[in-house]
Amino acid sequence: MTRHVGQVRGMQWLIPVWSAILLSAAVPTAAGADQANVLSACLSGTGIQVYNRTTDLNSTFHDAAGRGYAAAEIYSSAFETFAPEPLSNADAHLTAFPIGSLNRWKLVPALIVYQSENGARLLQQDRLERGQAIYMPKQTAGPCADQLRQAEMKARRSALGIWGEGNSPPVYAAAGLQRLVAAAGQYGIVRGRIVSLGKTRSTRYLNFGRYWKKDFTVTLASQDADIVLAGLGRKGWSFEDLDGQPVEIRGVIEVQDGPLITWSHPEQLIVLEEKRAGRDGQNQN
Repeated sequence: MTRHVGQVRGMQWLIPVWSAILLSAAVPTAAGADQANVLSACLSGTGIQVYNRTTDLNSTFHDAAGRGYAAAEIYSSAFETFAPEPLSNADAHLTAFPIGSLNRWKLVPALIVYQSENGARLLQQDRLERGQAIYMPKQTAGPCADQLRQAEMKARRSALGIWGEGNSPPVYAAAGLQRLVAAAGQYGIVRGRIVSLGKTRSTRYLNFGRYWKKDFTVTLASQDADIVLAGLGRKGWSFEDLDGQPVEIRGVIEVQDGPLITWSHPEQLIVLEEKRAGRDGQNQN
């Protein structure tokens, strides 16, 4: 699938900094290698120098002309307890790489690069690895999505931040209907085995129970099916192949009869290996 990362139309004021950033990330350490992999997978085109006028890493940056940028592809608004430390010298060496159009808050979704002690680093990667956010795919796909998901998984397996002992990470069992209903309106991760598939003229259904009126369901609208199924196909799966598979789906939890998540981006859903389905789900609600 083509990565949805690149230049936003009409941004003639962009400055070419990608090659310099990639060179600064090439440090001979394991951490540096991870950083370089993420930068290489996620960034393309040109970037814009931006500034962080807030006291923390939360999300909003501005360029010299006052245009605003949001740190995209991560969800953290429900995790204030795990807010990141302030950036040192926050106004220096921050670069935004737009990956979408202006949103309803008049901000451009972007990947944000800053300079760490080990060189250039993606802000989203840093927050995911520290357990300060969860991956929320909207524009990223393919190798970039894989790298961001791996960053989140590092924190999950190391029990960092929101994944730590005694916390309540937003991971739910598909069979835990009461907890799913209670989480309505929140962004979360649901894990379970698909029991059956369904299809109408307008919608495809992934059923996680035998009673669709109350059990957890994933819906795929016909207008999103082409791009979602194309992405699924590039991973070696067809829609029909999903029947009976253990999966992980992330998105906003809704309640319509039973709890559901709308699947509109390919990277929202991954098929789990049988051994991972239990191991990585040990802290699910």
